[in-house]
Amino acid sequence: LPDFAHIDEPYWYANGGELSPAEFGRRAALQLEEKILELGAENVAAFVAEPFQGAGGMIFPPQSYWPEIQRICRQYDV
Repeated sequence: LPDFAHIDEPYWYANGGELSPAEFGRRAALQLEEKILELGAENVAAFVAEPFQGAGGMIFPPQSYWPEIQRICRQYDV
Protein backbone atom coordinates (compact mmCIF):
# COMPACT_ATOMS: atom_id res chain seq x y z
CA LEU A 1 0.00 0.00 0.00
CA PRO A 2 1.35 3.42 -0.83
CA ASP A 3 1.96 5.80 2.07
CA PHE A 4 2.00 2.93 4.57
CA ALA A 5 5.23 1.83 6.22
CA HIS A 6 6.10 -1.87 6.03
CA ILE A 7 8.38 -4.32 7.81
CA ASP A 8 9.46 -7.78 6.64
CA GLU A 9 7.30 -10.83 7.21
CA PRO A 10 8.44 -13.03 10.12
CA TYR A 11 8.98 -16.17 8.03
CA TRP A 12 11.70 -18.12 9.84
CA TYR A 13 11.92 -21.05 7.41
CA ALA A 14 12.78 -18.78 4.47
CA ASN A 15 14.60 -15.96 6.26
CA GLY A 16 15.89 -17.31 9.57
CA GLY A 17 19.27 -18.53 8.40
CA GLU A 18 21.31 -19.81 11.35
CA LEU A 19 19.09 -18.13 13.97
CA SER A 20 16.87 -20.17 16.24
CA PRO A 21 13.14 -19.58 15.70
CA ALA A 22 12.96 -17.72 19.04
CA GLU A 23 15.85 -15.38 18.19
CA PHE A 24 14.55 -14.81 14.67
CA GLY A 25 11.11 -13.92 16.04
CA ARG A 26 12.60 -11.35 18.41
CA ARG A 27 14.78 -9.83 15.69
CA ALA A 28 11.90 -9.72 13.22
CA ALA A 29 9.76 -7.89 15.78
CA LEU A 30 12.55 -5.39 16.41
CA GLN A 31 12.04 -4.19 12.84
CA LEU A 32 8.81 -2.63 14.12
CA GLU A 33 10.70 -0.71 16.79
CA GLU A 34 13.25 0.46 14.23
CA LYS A 35 10.45 1.62 11.92
CA ILE A 36 8.68 3.47 14.76
CA LEU A 37 11.92 5.25 15.65
CA GLU A 38 12.55 6.07 11.98
CA LEU A 39 9.08 7.58 11.51
CA GLY A 40 8.75 9.06 15.00
CA ALA A 41 6.39 7.45 17.51
CA GLU A 42 4.03 10.43 17.29
CA ASN A 43 3.48 9.59 13.59
CA VAL A 44 2.53 5.92 14.11
CA ALA A 45 -1.14 5.27 14.88
CA ALA A 46 -1.33 1.48 14.57
CA PHE A 47 0.40 -1.76 13.65
CA VAL A 48 -1.74 -3.92 11.37
CA ALA A 49 -0.75 -7.52 10.65
CA GLU A 50 -2.19 -10.97 10.11
CA PRO A 51 -1.63 -13.46 12.96
CA PHE A 52 -0.49 -15.90 10.26
CA GLN A 53 -0.12 -15.65 6.51
CA GLY A 54 -2.76 -17.84 4.90
CA ALA A 55 -2.11 -16.93 1.27
CA GLY A 56 1.55 -17.91 1.61
CA GLY A 57 0.75 -21.42 2.81
CA MET A 58 -0.22 -21.08 6.49
CA ILE A 59 2.98 -19.35 7.61
CA PHE A 60 3.07 -18.77 11.36
CA PRO A 61 5.68 -16.50 12.96
CA PRO A 62 7.87 -17.92 15.73
CA GLN A 63 6.27 -17.90 19.19
CA SER A 64 8.56 -15.09 20.33
CA TYR A 65 7.26 -12.68 17.66
CA TRP A 66 3.86 -11.56 18.97
CA PRO A 67 4.90 -11.01 22.62
CA GLU A 68 7.75 -8.80 21.39
CA ILE A 69 5.40 -6.92 19.03
CA GLN A 70 3.03 -6.36 21.96
CA ARG A 71 5.86 -5.06 24.15
CA ILE A 72 6.99 -2.63 21.45
CA CYS A 73 3.46 -1.37 20.78
CA ARG A 74 2.90 -0.74 24.48
CA GLN A 75 6.26 0.96 24.89
CA TYR A 76 5.52 3.44 22.08
CA ASP A 77 1.76 3.70 22.72
CA VAL A 78 0.88 2.31 19.29
